[in-house]
Amino acid sequence: MRTIAPLPLVLGALSFFACGKKDEHQAQKSPPPRLEPNEVIASAAPATDLVSYELSFADAAHHYVHVRASYPTPANVEIDLSMPVWTPGSYLVREYARNVEEVKASSSTGEALPFTKTSKNRWHLRTGARAGIVVEYKVYCREVSVRTNFVDSDF
Repeated sequence: MRTIAPLPLVLGALSFFACGKKDEHQAQKSPPPRLEPNEVIASAAPATDLVSYELSFADAAHHYVHVRASYPTPANVEIDLSMPVWTPGSYLVREYARNVEEVKASSSTGEALPFTKTSKNRWHLRTGARAGIVVEYKVYCREVSVRTNFVDSDF
């Protein structure tokens, strides 16, 4: 399993993490090399190997951030996406997914993909072994603290 350097805390609370299931009929590939803690993936890595996030603050006056996350999914016919329920250094369950609204999934070409919410912080998608997927959602951000999110038109 590939380890990616953590995003800053605010983005980490907004981020999905992906773990895929390969099609049974595909040949097994060797796993990618494991990165050491705090090692950053080289910028020369092909863009198709990276998860990317775009944040939009067009509705900041109403305390919303729009998140668009793109995931490479070659060889995966199913994928589970989940959000963390805790923050490093904080020993309480934080329930970050409670502020997530309007989740949509599509192929990288824009074809809508059905998904199922399987638990309070997990979603299951059938990708059909498409090369990539895009997940979009809104996060309500109106709690000021070091472990939560706050957005408004001035901040």
